Amino acid sequence: MMKKKVLKILPLIAIILTLCIGKTHAQRLLIGAKGGINYGSIATNTTYYELKSGSSSGLYFEFIPGSFPLSLALETNYLTYGAEEIEEALIFDEAEILNNYLFNQYYKSTNISFTAIDVPMLIKLNLHLKAGVSASLYGGSSFTYILNANAIQEYEMIIDQTTVSNFDITERVAESAYTGIVGLGGIFDIDPLALTFDVRYRIGLTDLNNYYGKADFKSHSVHVMLGLAYIIE
Repeated sequence: MMKKKVLKILPLIAIILTLCIGKTHAQRLLIGAKGGINYGSIATNTTYYELKSGSSSGLYFEFIPGSFPLSLALETNYLTYGAEEIEEALIFDEAEILNNYLFNQYYKSTNISFTAIDVPMLIKLNLHLKAGVSASLYGGSSFTYILNANAIQEYEMIIDQTTVSNFDITERVAESAYTGIVGLGGIFDIDPLALTFDVRYRIGLTDLNNYYGKADFKSHSVHVMLGLAYIIE
């Protein structure tokens, strides 16, 4: 609980610092787009399931207050993510599981997939490396609104041939979630543009299971992103 509260107030602290200290220095605003891939999973208290690939794309804004080493970034991303080979019991009841075994004797595995809108707010510690090149270490939190969730069940009817069935489980998962973020990045100035590079780890803080009586699980993922921004000075 304390960890969640700290992650939620960090962006507010960053806003205050950048507004108070950044006034005396030249400032920059980066406005751009970024996208990339992610590898994620869901985890209970005892089990970490197989990784599933996904993607992200969106817009971002970063305020850099001159020579002050901290900056503030706000993003809006469209995400796809999930996990593979999860336990059916996480999202299906006993009758549904029994039906799978009685009528689909070729059952192979269950995967879970989410689509969501994610809004991260990040505090960055910027490290100047050389002219036009800087690196950053950052942390923060994000609010995630889950648009859709699906369970994908695979059946191997014939050797090396897989049949897939999709089940909409949006009502069985949380509508929204909070996530902690830690990462590192780089900025390459090609005035008036900037190329950006990010590697980040999203740490799920919210139980995503909204199905009564089922085990808690959270989502975690690693993201690699590239971006292009316009620099306003």
